[in-house]
Amino acid sequence: GTSDTSRATEYSAWPSLLPRYWTPVLESTTDDGTSFGASTSGYDVVGRHSYTMEVLRNNRFRENSAWLWYRYSGFGLPLIDLYASQNFSNGHVFSSVGGQTVEVGNILERDRIASLQATFIRPRFRSYSLASIGGEIENIDYLTAPDTLLRHLSPFFSTSRTYPALVASAGWSNAQRPALSISPEDGVSISMSGRARWQYGSSGSSTRSAVAVGTAFKSLDLAGFAHHVLALRGAGGITDEHSPDRFTAGGISGTLLEVFPGYSLGEQRRTFGVRGYPGGVEQGIRAYSAALEYRAPLFAPSRGFRFIPVFIDRTSLSIFGETGRAYCPKVVTDGVCRSVDVSNPAMTSVGAEFNIDSGLQLDLQARIRLGLAFPLANRQHLRASAAQAYATFGASF
Repeated sequence: GTSDTSRATEYSAWPSLLPRYWTPVLESTTDDGTSFGASTSGYDVVGRHSYTMEVLRNNRFRENSAWLWYRYSGFGLPLIDLYASQNFSNGHVFSSVGGQTVEVGNILERDRIASLQATFIRPRFRSYSLASIGGEIENIDYLTAPDTLLRHLSPFFSTSRTYPALVASAGWSNAQRPALSISPEDGVSISMSGRARWQYGSSGSSTRSAVAVGTAFKSLDLAGFAHHVLALRGAGGITDEHSPDRFTAGGISGTLLEVFPGYSLGEQRRTFGVRGYPGGVEQGIRAYSAALEYRAPLFAPSRGFRFIPVFIDRTSLSIFGETGRAYCPKVVTDGVCRSVDVSNPAMTSVGAEFNIDSGLQLDLQARIRLGLAFPLANRQHLRASAAQAYATFGASF
């Protein structure tokens, strides 16, 4: 035989970890205008390192946003996650003029975050659990357009704040998902997260928040190619008056799907979504939502279309009812709550969705939801239409 005389060197992740591509990104909304940028990602050949990066430029508000997510898996467990971002949120400011509520400008929030967390996972045949703990530092400041509007708002928005924080989360699930099912079945999923923040440079100033989400599923052995399913979801969140963030409620909860490189369709995932109402129409330091769905299989064509890269696997029908609210108990001096948040009413809606489990471009699995929602309560107050037709991607929950 022959011997290998090549020089042995220590493993280096850099040759395979460096970016090999970039994808253009284009986002457009009615409120925020158009944002454009690029994204990239990479990982090494043995799976120790992985990362994703994205940068965006907004043309309406001239804002630059960026995100970096990095994971190190070399320890086995825990997984080490690093996250850094600069992001902007833009909202409307309303005032009562002559007995009518009119828009008087925009408030712009710039949020900078850096976090480091350790994550433990425990997958089992019938259950999955995870827990993570770590620290983060967040800087938040506010601007208004026009800039003269800022002095007319709560003093809370006139000061830049830095918040070091401890964060923790945990989750457990034993919900089943058979191969031909239309929904998770016969199990529950529970997740909780908490954050304790302190304001830098302010003695004794701290804020805490907690969010919990639970889902339950029960299969029914009725006619069809798959089980019918009763699905229940509940979520609740609480924080205090000096938190830099308010919860939002209302809107369709879905998933953004990249239909071609750089352009995505769909709705963002919402913890307190209520279909039929505008997205984030309510804000506050208390929030809750609950939803009940009956999910029934319709038919399973499991076929594609000639010359079109779309494959339809299964279809189903969901009938739902849900409610939710985000509000403030009261307004305090130098607090994040606004007077309009105190009187936020509960939202309630019913409706139905036609679901298509499909393969886009033949190998990209996606659920397409075509829905019709009917707001039942406080429709005029919250500027909701009598009925809302919508289309999005991803499961409702």
